[in-house]
Amino acid sequence: MASAGVAPALQPHQVFEGNRPSMSLLLPSHDPFHLGQLLALYEHRVAVQVCQRKSLSQSHVNSQASNAADERAYLAPLAKR
Repeated sequence: MASAGVAPALQPHQVFEGNRPSMSLLLPSHDPFHLGQLLALYEHRVAVQVCQRKSLSQSHVNSQASNAADERAYLAPLAKR
C-alpha cells in the first residue's frame, strides 16, 4: 500500500480481511442519469448471480432426475406383486 502512494492514515480503510469482494463507486453527481446507471449496474449484478445459481444447480437437478429414474426401475418389480 505504501508503494502505491496511499497515505498511512488511509491504509486500514483500504484493506479487507478475508476473501470478500468489494466495490467502491464515485458518482460525479446525484442526478437521474447517474442514479439510472447505478440502478442498471445493480440489476446486472443480480441477473448474473441468478444465472450463476441456475447453472450451478442444474447438475443437482440432473442428478436428482437420474436418482428418481433408478428408484422407479428398482421399485417397478415390487409394484407388480
